[in-house]
Formats: sequence, structure tokens, C-alpha cells
Amino acid sequence: MIVWRTIKHDSVVAANFSDGDLTAVSVEVLRRSFKLASFYLAHDHQGSLPPDNLKDFVRAANPRNDFILLGGDANAHHAQWGSSDTNDRAFYNIKN
Repeated sequence: MIVWRTIKHDSVVAANFSDGDLTAVSVEVLRRSFKLASFYLAHDHQGSLPPDNLKDFVRAANPRNDFILLGGDANAHHAQWGSSDTNDRAFYNIKN
């Protein structure tokens, strides 16, 4: 994730949530705090959905009313999207 150096940001705080499959950063634009995260779920991911560090990242932003932008590749498959198979991730909804 690239953040212009002219934009106030804190990658150290967000680093508590980051790992090889999640990159998180906190930025401030026009005196508003934004939490940005990019994630990847491998096709053979066996942990919780969404991953615990992603849930923790969202929970940490919610009480402060920060804007949250998540983007990622969940490796969801569904025949309606042209996949040859359908997996459980195609039906998963993120809830608090």
C-alpha cells in the first residue's frame, strides 16, 4: 500500500494488525481519520472468516467513527460469476 508522504498517516499503529496477508494503514485527510486495509485469503485458508486480525482492525476503528475501506481477494467462487465451482465464501456476509 502506498501513501503519499504529504498525507498524514500512521503505519505503525496499523502494523499491529498487518501480516503477510493483511496490510493496514491509518490516514488523515481533511481532519478525518480513515482506516484502509488490503487483504488476501488463500484458497486453502483454514482459519476464521474473516480473519481475526481483520475483525480486530475493524473493531478498533468503529468506536472512533473512522471511515473504513477494505479491499481484498477472498478467493470466493460461484457459478454465477463464471467459476466452475461454488464455495462457502461466496455466501459469507461480514457481520459484527
